[in-house]
Amino acid sequence: MMRAWPCFNSSKALSLLVILAVQNWIHGNSSMEKEVTAALGVNISSMVPDILANFSSLESLRLSGCILQGEFPIGIFQLPNLKILNISENQDLKGYLPPFQLRSLLKSLILYETNFVGELPSSIGNLAYLEDLEFYSCNFTGQLPSSLGQIPSQTDAHSKVVKLELSSNKLQGSIPRTLSNLKNLQTLSFHSNNLSGVVDVNIFFQLKKLRTLMLSYNNLWLLTESNTNATIHNFTYLGLASCNLSEFPHFLQNQHELQFLDLSSNNIQGPIPSWLWNMSRNSLQYMNLSHNFLKGFDGGPVFLQWAHLIVLDIQSNMLQGSLLSVPTRSTNYFDGSISPAWRSKCNLRFINLSRNRLQGQLPRSLANCSMLEFIDFGENQLNDSFPSWLGNLPKLKVLILRSNGFYGALRKVGTGKFSKLQIIDLSQNTLTGYLPTTYFRVWNAMKIIDESHMTYMGENFQFPYSSYDNYDYSITMNNKGLELEYLKLPSTLAAIDFSCNRFEGAIPNAIGNLTALHLLNLSNNMLIGHIPSSLANMKELESLDLSSNQLSGQVPLQLSQLTYLSSFNVSWNNLSGPIPEGKQFDTFDRNSYKGTQDCVELFWRRNVEILKLFLQLPPPLQKMKTRDLSLKLIG
Repeated sequence: MMRAWPCFNSSKALSLLVILAVQNWIHGNSSMEKEVTAALGVNISSMVPDILANFSSLESLRLSGCILQGEFPIGIFQLPNLKILNISENQDLKGYLPPFQLRSLLKSLILYETNFVGELPSSIGNLAYLEDLEFYSCNFTGQLPSSLGQIPSQTDAHSKVVKLELSSNKLQGSIPRTLSNLKNLQTLSFHSNNLSGVVDVNIFFQLKKLRTLMLSYNNLWLLTESNTNATIHNFTYLGLASCNLSEFPHFLQNQHELQFLDLSSNNIQGPIPSWLWNMSRNSLQYMNLSHNFLKGFDGGPVFLQWAHLIVLDIQSNMLQGSLLSVPTRSTNYFDGSISPAWRSKCNLRFINLSRNRLQGQLPRSLANCSMLEFIDFGENQLNDSFPSWLGNLPKLKVLILRSNGFYGALRKVGTGKFSKLQIIDLSQNTLTGYLPTTYFRVWNAMKIIDESHMTYMGENFQFPYSSYDNYDYSITMNNKGLELEYLKLPSTLAAIDFSCNRFEGAIPNAIGNLTALHLLNLSNNMLIGHIPSSLANMKELESLDLSSNQLSGQVPLQLSQLTYLSSFNVSWNNLSGPIPEGKQFDTFDRNSYKGTQDCVELFWRRNVEILKLFLQLPPPLQKMKTRDLSLKLIG
């Protein structure tokens, strides 16, 4: 029989319990005495009523993702029969942890993505039945209590703890060596805290069941030399970014089941060892070696052999020589056969080797990677013609080849259309010829973009390991006269940067078809002719840079219709005639027209006319209109 509800001071609290009662009844649970469960993601938008702390028979409370608010009743933690508490994914739910009693039956304590604060009590070591502790993405502070590794068990000699996730908090201090006592531990995640000190990796080798180890983004010094008699088991997820490593950990040579490896932001120097490319060939999905001091590839040309690799990031190193190669069905491998890992298909979605010193050509075998969404080989020393063959990749959204030695005409060859392309950066190369009218006509992803549901590129790929962030696609582009780093790419962003090349001829009218474009930079080329009025069709345009060309005629007055335009530069051209007025164009200063004498004179003449009209006003009105004048008399 369901408990009769007492009176409540809060109508919201009453509503919450009514909702829970109905849901439990629908699912055949006739009593809330032992279990309270809300469907994941149901919008309760309520405080958790204090009365729940009186349910002494309650064994399970699951309220994940219910938009709970206010302070969580601390008494619920101390219910004598409570075994499972899951209040995760409630960002507005506040609270702190109480002292835990030895008699507590808690097995699963899941608070991730809440606003819990305070320190972890040393009494957490009293939770003899604890198996699962998930506190990631909260606001816990203080040190890791050594009692975490001294949790007893009521049934055998070893702790029952299987999962320990405390990442993305504000924890400080060292990692206690007592963690080596947690013999049943499978997942250990402390990444993205302020932990410090020297950590001996052999602590973790003692945990024979450990498969996930995440220590990235702390202030740790990780010692990776394994004991000679240590038996090293296989990891599945290994995050050692920003751990002050100076070399590749040797124990990686014997890893055959890795799916995730992050060694980024360390001090690893020298060539990438040849054994690395044979590691976990049939399982690895994610490899990040970025932001180190790697200088090349040991043993000559490199062929990617990972059958399931999705993300490869080796940006911001000192790599020299030729690029990696991706074996295809028609590519002879070392012994004359086809690499068995690539007989079916390439699964790469993201490849970033930017900011290195790589030479030669792009590997033509990338055309076999039909899942690719993001390619960045910018800021290298590549010497190649424009890779029109990449246009056949059906999912490619971002192509960054800036600051290399790409040459020749940018013309469409074959059937490749770059049908999904939204961002292309070919700046600072030596490309020649006319702007690609044919491409402007078929780049459909730059014409219409659904802005009703804005997400970020890369969000659709989530790692199997839950508390590690999604891999955000990030780039550096020139925007509004500045080199800006986009740490996340909005799914709606569309941009073209062809600046600092040797393009010639007129700007084609067809470019106006790209109505979803946010950024267009054609500066520092040899373009001639008039600025096409079709640019006024780009209603989403925020930045337009046509400076340092040989353009003539007047700035189309229709451009005043671009209400989102916040950066405009046509300086150092041969323009003449009137300039647009009103809306955004009243905010651009003389630097937008610098070196274009006729436009500068018209710019000042307009300001003089504004000033004359202002001086004709009576003094009281002049005082009232001073602010309006300052907005118009810019420059």
